[in-house]
Amino acid sequence: MPCGAATKRLAGFTLPELQRRWRRELFERCLPFWDRYGIDHELGGFICSLDYDGTRADTNKQLWFQGRGIWVYSFLYNHFGKDPRQLEIARKTKDFVLRHAPQPDGWWAELLSREGKVLRPFSGDIYGMLFVAEGLQEYAWAARDEQARRTAVELVKKLARYAERPEFRMSESDVPGRR
Repeated sequence: MPCGAATKRLAGFTLPELQRRWRRELFERCLPFWDRYGIDHELGGFICSLDYDGTRADTNKQLWFQGRGIWVYSFLYNHFGKDPRQLEIARKTKDFVLRHAPQPDGWWAELLSREGKVLRPFSGDIYGMLFVAEGLQEYAWAARDEQARRTAVELVKKLARYAERPEFRMSESDVPGRR
């Protein structure tokens, strides 16, 4: 350890203390909460409308949340011990998304029911598809899944072409061309 490194503090904690604290928070609180209340172990994917006690406001699945879930659980697998349960959660979410979100017009539904019925088709909000692309990329690395990697690359290319159009605007922006 470099000279003086043990005495440096952030918010009153040393770096090793912060690492232990956040590891406990993640592995002893957050992940067990999601495992119990938010992960749809039966159908795949994540229920994202939860109260602090785990009560479900609804069982809908937003695309952006599914993409983030694929990424988080794939990242955990890749960087925190290769727990096969984490990879299985990511895989089931990936399978759910790939089965239900892509639409005949080439866009992906933004909101799905728990069972995968389209509740809101693509309306111009590209965040969900971007998060899915990121999740698929991380999953592809974890599972050595070439098809997931190719799908991620194609999604990014599609969204880049879409965002490069002069009339493109983010869904919450009224300014054309805002990126």
